[in-house]
Amino acid sequence: MRPHLLACATLVAELLLLVALPVGAQTRGSGFSGVVLAHRAEQRMRYLGSVHEQSGTWFGGEGQLGVGHVTLRVSGVTGKLTGDTSAVNPDRSVRVSAASLSLRPAAWLELGADVAARRVESSASTVVSRLFGGHAGLAIPLGVDGLAGKAMAVYYPATDVTGEERLSLALSGELGFLYAPSRRGIVLRLSYRFERYDYAASALGPARLEQMRTVVAGLGIQLGR
Repeated sequence: MRPHLLACATLVAELLLLVALPVGAQTRGSGFSGVVLAHRAEQRMRYLGSVHEQSGTWFGGEGQLGVGHVTLRVSGVTGKLTGDTSAVNPDRSVRVSAASLSLRPAAWLELGADVAARRVESSASTVVSRLFGGHAGLAIPLGVDGLAGKAMAVYYPATDVTGEERLSLALSGELGFLYAPSRRGIVLRLSYRFERYDYAASALGPARLEQMRTVVAGLGIQLGR
């Protein structure tokens, strides 16, 4: 990892911890949730003036630990994207790991720092992207006990990509529903996720744009007090 990226990620995490730990210590509530995730993903890649599409199903999970107003979230999914098997659109294996540390200053607002790693492997190449940024999220009660609308946006100003490739833009957004009728019981999730990755032109090839559209379904359990 490049030194300036490591310094940026460390600074963000330290600042968030300095704010989050005193706030979290003021409350006694804590809880843990574990969710099994299924993603139905579609990718559109614009490369050399042409658009190539792929789709696939990914599986994984997410664990979340909350103490007071502070939440640590870790997730991972893996699967494949199937294209037309042409030289510029081969099948790909994808693995995504992510973690975030969040502070909830109000019941409806969440702010946090994020790190993620994307590994995309094909017969032509393997690209690993490491992303560092932050997110803002909203939670809106929908009038049914335990049912809430969720919205989240993540922006990654610092990135590190294997080889000579460089990301000029990396961001994602998610909009959906969460149903958790009690602090000890079932958790259901359904959401639509959008991701965009702009790769700048490099010695390895011309610029390309990748967009991901994903339907995410989750089923799990939460334990809290």
